[in-house]
Amino acid sequence: MQNQSYIPSDWSSLAIGHQATKRSIFESLLLEIDQSKADHVIISSEELDCLSGEEVHSLAEYFKDFNLVPIVFLRNIADFIESAYRTYVTHSTSLDDIRAFAGNQRTRLDFHHMVRDWVSISQSGTIVLADYDDPLIRQDSLAVIRACTNTEASLLPSVSGRQNQSIPAALIKQLLFLRSAGVQKERLAEWLSELTQHPSFDQSAMLLPPDLVRELDDHYRIELSKLNDIRADGVLRFGSFTMATRQPYKWIGSLSEALLDARISSPINASEGLYLRAIP
Repeated sequence: MQNQSYIPSDWSSLAIGHQATKRSIFESLLLEIDQSKADHVIISSEELDCLSGEEVHSLAEYFKDFNLVPIVFLRNIADFIESAYRTYVTHSTSLDDIRAFAGNQRTRLDFHHMVRDWVSISQSGTIVLADYDDPLIRQDSLAVIRACTNTEASLLPSVSGRQNQSIPAALIKQLLFLRSAGVQKERLAEWLSELTQHPSFDQSAMLLPPDLVRELDDHYRIELSKLNDIRADGVLRFGSFTMATRQPYKWIGSLSEALLDARISSPINASEGLYLRAIP
């Protein structure tokens, strides 16, 4: 897979709705901000990471009367794609392979240009970069928000433990098999709900094959080098932004490996494994 395939070719397909709908949404948001009388307003969306430079400037037009300070959390690419893929499979009806998913990522993985685009709409030239792989930030990501807004910890306390943690790799592999076998989504939802109550799977297991992990890690090292070359006064960094050595991990590359992981991890999953194998 070539590096240029990391970035979707058609940005227009990622536009956030029709122009009239967008205008209505932002008018409602601006009214809410005005009525709040707040000194600081935080707008967070998973859609912001996929905007092109043109779309970033279009978004900024709605907030031209505000001092915009972009806050960008960056995560190593392999882990990001792994997590995004599991979420995508869980909440869709897709049967896409993870290689295909990685090659058609909606997120901009050219971090250097993405950061430049967001810097360009900050009136003060300030942008905050946070390294999600830094252990302290991962433990308390809200610390970055508190520091940027001068908010006391009592008003914005840290949240203990990981939030929105993706479903284990072995379960995703089994889910894809069941979906391809024609199991109804209601039955799948019931099955998934039951198994996720017993989180004893190997949490270090991944669906990304080792060769693709190495390629994505190499790409991320290049991106980190480019980001570290940005020495503008307005770039505030939280975290070390160093590529940690990846620890050995289990690759769930087949259904049999997923079932093996399930059987070893939790007794209740043995029957589910037999159920899976009984499907024609």
